[in-house]
Amino acid sequence: MGINSRFLSAVLCIGLGGSVGWAQLTSATISGKVTDASGSVLPGSDVSATDIATGAVVQVKTNDEGSYVLLGLSPDMYNLRISHDGFQVYEQKELQIAVGQRLVINGVLAVGSVGQAITVTGGGGATVNLESPMVSTSIDNQMTTQLPLNGRNILQLMQLAPDTSVTAVSSYQQSASRPDQANSYVGASGGRGDSTSYYLDGALNEDALTQIANVYPNPDAIQEFSFSSSVYSAKFSGRGGGVMNAVTRGGTNQFHGTLFEFVRNSAFNAINFFGTKPDGLKRHQFGGTIGGPIVKDKTFAFFSYQRTTVRQNALTTFTVPTAAQRSGDFSMIKRQLVDPVTGLPFAGNQVPTSRYDPISLKILQMLPASDSTGITRFLSRYQTNTNQFVTRIDQNFGSHLKLYGSYIYDSFQQPGNSIQGNLLSATTDQKWLSQFGVVNATYIFSPSLTTTLVGSFSRRTNAATSPVGFPGWSDLGVNVPNMVAAPHTSFYLAVSNYFTKTWNGFYTIPATEGGIGNQWTWGIGRHTLEFGGEVLTSKVIKNQDFKGNGYFVFSGGLSGDGALDFMLGKAATFNQAANFYFVPTRTLPALYINDNWKITGRLTLDLGLRWNPFVPVFDTAYHEEALFDPEAYAANIHSKQYPTLPAGLLLAGDPTVPSRVIDSNYRRFNPRIGFALDVFGDGRTSLRGGYGMYQDQMTANTINPTFSPFSTSVTFTNPSSFANPYQGQVNPFPLPPGPAPVTTPFQIPMAANPMTRNMKAPVIQQWNLTAEQQVGYGTLFRLAYEGQNAVHLFGSVEGNAAIYDPTKTYLQNISNYNIRRPMGSSYQSLPLGRNVGTSNYHALIVSVQRQAARGLTFLAGYRWSRCMNESEGAFFNANGYSTPNPKIDYGRCSYDVKNQFKGSVVWNVPSTHFAWDAPNFILSHWQMNGIVVLRGGTPFTVSSGIDNSTSGIGMDRADMVGNPNLPSGRSDLQKVAMFYNPAAFTANALGTFGNTKRNFMIGPGYSNVDYSLVRQFPFGGRLEGNSLQFRAEAFNLLNHPNFSSPVSTVNSSSAGRIISTNGDARIMQLALKFTF
Repeated sequence: MGINSRFLSAVLCIGLGGSVGWAQLTSATISGKVTDASGSVLPGSDVSATDIATGAVVQVKTNDEGSYVLLGLSPDMYNLRISHDGFQVYEQKELQIAVGQRLVINGVLAVGSVGQAITVTGGGGATVNLESPMVSTSIDNQMTTQLPLNGRNILQLMQLAPDTSVTAVSSYQQSASRPDQANSYVGASGGRGDSTSYYLDGALNEDALTQIANVYPNPDAIQEFSFSSSVYSAKFSGRGGGVMNAVTRGGTNQFHGTLFEFVRNSAFNAINFFGTKPDGLKRHQFGGTIGGPIVKDKTFAFFSYQRTTVRQNALTTFTVPTAAQRSGDFSMIKRQLVDPVTGLPFAGNQVPTSRYDPISLKILQMLPASDSTGITRFLSRYQTNTNQFVTRIDQNFGSHLKLYGSYIYDSFQQPGNSIQGNLLSATTDQKWLSQFGVVNATYIFSPSLTTTLVGSFSRRTNAATSPVGFPGWSDLGVNVPNMVAAPHTSFYLAVSNYFTKTWNGFYTIPATEGGIGNQWTWGIGRHTLEFGGEVLTSKVIKNQDFKGNGYFVFSGGLSGDGALDFMLGKAATFNQAANFYFVPTRTLPALYINDNWKITGRLTLDLGLRWNPFVPVFDTAYHEEALFDPEAYAANIHSKQYPTLPAGLLLAGDPTVPSRVIDSNYRRFNPRIGFALDVFGDGRTSLRGGYGMYQDQMTANTINPTFSPFSTSVTFTNPSSFANPYQGQVNPFPLPPGPAPVTTPFQIPMAANPMTRNMKAPVIQQWNLTAEQQVGYGTLFRLAYEGQNAVHLFGSVEGNAAIYDPTKTYLQNISNYNIRRPMGSSYQSLPLGRNVGTSNYHALIVSVQRQAARGLTFLAGYRWSRCMNESEGAFFNANGYSTPNPKIDYGRCSYDVKNQFKGSVVWNVPSTHFAWDAPNFILSHWQMNGIVVLRGGTPFTVSSGIDNSTSGIGMDRADMVGNPNLPSGRSDLQKVAMFYNPAAFTANALGTFGNTKRNFMIGPGYSNVDYSLVRQFPFGGRLEGNSLQFRAEAFNLLNHPNFSSPVSTVNSSSAGRIISTNGDARIMQLALKFTF
């Protein structure tokens, strides 16, 4: 049996026998038709594409209709050659092919001899899409390496795509679990941030815990980058957000490399708008790359190293009690404050300091002083060290088999740095280690049939320990059991509308993902079929404390102000839980088929179907999963495993409960359908449209076993005292991690956050209509409409809200929440995981992109959009629903921006050609690059800040009693001092949730310019081809302060004020890069 047969048999067993893996996402195709000048087809023409860097050749002959398809092309620069006896050769040189691109090139051959040639130089890149409805933005290597990327983070390139949204602060950072890069959420076409898929070298590269980006290579180690946002192919992950797809650099037939150092120093930077001192920033980022042949035309290697060190004093903002409040004067609070003990008002809002709790006074001594409104700002010491290694090996086994493997190792350390005596400055000591590896093999059976096998593995481990030098609750005199042993402490304290300070005593979270699989591409007549599948496995081990030594919340509900509740020692709730250990795991298979069908020479249909099962994660350690069944509650049915749990709370393994609590659904099929029309038949104008169905999966964070019996937990409402919250209560601690013994005396009524029955996959539908026009070589205009609708989105809804009793006073209501709950004899708060969320999105997008030509590359896009939903939160999230009826929360998405513009440019300034060398030396070899982002403000909600609904949910909105808008044309300083009119709002009426809508106010807009000025110094003589590059970069070049949304809590003394910025003041960066 020959190699073809053996390889085919093996691949078919893997690809079709059930153990399928990743789609082959790293390659591209070139297709087209070859005709003579009269339009007659030329079957049997020879077509070949030669990779300029590696010499690899792919060649085919046109079929009986004169059509050809070149499959399995790596993103790179190619020379295309088309020949036929009796005709001149058609050549297109330096043809840039982007990752995942389907390029159409029709060859028209003139009569003549093969020795004659028609040659075109350039092309590819930004060309009209004549193949599919997918909306995609490709970023080539020049933009990747030359644009001023803040932190040299390639995920920032996603913001260049016109249809991405910022769904969280620092949303373009990578590895969301890292403290320097938190909240890495990027939304596309109205989707939630955790719906975006991240691919590297053809495999998913994501954090298994949060389903967002893992660490990516530095820009010098990236070959190509693309971002697809709407109606993408069935071969991509089935989630309903965008698809980020990057390919690492490989070696070539010549040795090439770089050495670089990027330096920042606070001496060159501007001071934050709210700051008074430089931030002390010292940042060094240095390293290099090298790539080349091991065996010419056969074996290639590439290696990259980058080290980043940061030393900085970061500006930190909190709200704390003022000096007046510390001395008993609360007259700045406009509403009447009351004595929580007697219910009588404090005259003039003056409070005897003799009433202050001794423990509160100890904490006050560790809080920094503030201005007259309670705002305090200080510089927190911030220190990180990061090392990244990237390597790739490519091997060509003749003309049929290509193999490569890539590997990333990235370590990150952030030592805990705190200001002695300043509780709010305390930070944990944290360490991360990320690894990601891929092996990719492509076999070309024939010019019309290829297959790719991809296997990948990723592992991310992070660990943290508590700050040193700060007391725990028992050190402060609070009588609570310590579930976190010395020398570590666990501290959780929240004072509503003022400050929250928490830290874990410890945690270790290793997370792994892996997959293996296959894709086939088969050109058969007018059809190009892509079929295959993927199997992805993920496993996370969470071992940590959570509120291990207790969590006090001072809501302001008792006196009318959070700080006064705190200073009087009157907590709204106290919660404590045992350490927990669980292992959320999942194996997720998928199969797909996609048919690109050329119905005519001008019309193409793109049809796809993806088998995309809904497979929830499950705990493989202790099966720590639970659901609440209202019918079982009504029938007084208890868990068989823990009979002392309240009725209705059922566990995995109980009768009528699946072993994984939530059933998998293997009957999920997601269709795709689209068309692409070559309007005039010249390949320069297209009209495209399509529809696709997608579905989201649950993340590993879905399992939240922080309640009994998995992690025994107690919650006391209005505990008897700050010093002894267990007074009159049962203390079940200490307990080991994991499920409690059956004999454990659980607290009844119990707080829990279980799932509900019949959970299902969220369904996302996308559609679009796009017109494209190519002008010249490489300039593409695009006008697109995109729409999306989603149902059954995950959300957490309070299932046991307390009901307001109009016969009782406010204090009487909030002092007996559980009595007023429908199931108050059994449960306290009961947030339930449900499929209740919906969203819809509509956008009009105009963009223009130019491939590198005459030294100029640019991408610019404008988007008008509207996004509506009820919540961005998934399960057990602070962004849950404010009422038991989620539909009341329907409003603008928190990341909805009506208008936004994004632009980026790389311009090699034309060199001069004077007769004298001196001016030529001075004026030549310059480059200017920039990124511009302009967008409107994001919505925000005006909240009450007090639980006047007495529901216990704690997300009441304000009542609007006037006009919140202030006159236009005010200066930035005036807007900072008062962005909206706080007198237009008041706390919601008792027993109501407020009359204002969610997210009906719009915050400040955003504008930013990042710029780099580059001077190349090319070498001559023996060093010809080498160059030294000097870069001067400015992030926020104009030093324009972009402001965060204002304080929007009615009962805050800072209501209406802006107290922080959204981003840094101007930062300068100098760099040297040697290229050889």
